[in-house]
Amino acid sequence: MILNYLFPFLDSTTLASDSLRQLYALMNSKLNETHSEPFPYEEVMGMSIPLVLFIVAAVIVYFYFNHRQKTNLAMIEKGMNPYENKKIEKPLNKEGYEMHQFRLLKNAITLIAVGLGIFIGLIISKFTDFNHGLSIAFSILLFLGIGMLLLSVLTKKAMNKEK
Repeated sequence: MILNYLFPFLDSTTLASDSLRQLYALMNSKLNETHSEPFPYEEVMGMSIPLVLFIVAAVIVYFYFNHRQKTNLAMIEKGMNPYENKKIEKPLNKEGYEMHQFRLLKNAITLIAVGLGIFIGLIISKFTDFNHGLSIAFSILLFLGIGMLLLSVLTKKAMNKEK
């Protein structure tokens, strides 16, 4: 039926040989079959979302660098230095160094607390009947609290040592 719409001059009476008739009938039957399986929209969407996100991120990065290059070229054409106002890292003085060390200590204690919390939470959930997610969450919060207390004690000691 579908082939009749596509090629109205072809029908089973005008075909010359039996093999062409058989081919025509086979093609017609394959085209008229209905598929019992619905189209897998969920699978297609599941595969296309990461692809679309990657393409969008690549386009954003491209336009960012393209715009920055055009801005720098326009500044150069006007006789300005495009790198003049950029932030240049200065060497740290004593106060800046101490703040940097404090930030590093805070981040280190936080990461250690989260790691210990996950580890202890997994041990608790493995050897007890306590909920897996809750044991990890509670132990992370517990160790973060302990870490913040340790950080406050260490900073108080450091401040008293300076005075």
